[in-house]
Amino acid sequence: DGEYISRNSPTAVAGISGATSIAAGGAQVCVLAQSGAACWGEDTFGQLADCTSDWLTVRTVALPCQ
Repeated sequence: DGEYISRNSPTAVAGISGATSIAAGGAQVCVLAQSGAACWGEDTFGQLADCTSDWLTVRTVALPCQ
């Protein structure tokens, strides 16, 4: 939702609708949705494959991942 705070309940994320699957790691989250796949979270070491360190930006992910 563009905030850098922990949540204890599901929270809507701008640009994500119709999510069918979610995966969360230590500091990253990825979803599969009707519109495609998207991830956000820590990217200091390229975990999200776009070489940024912006935790709050939701990034689209090209599928299939190779």
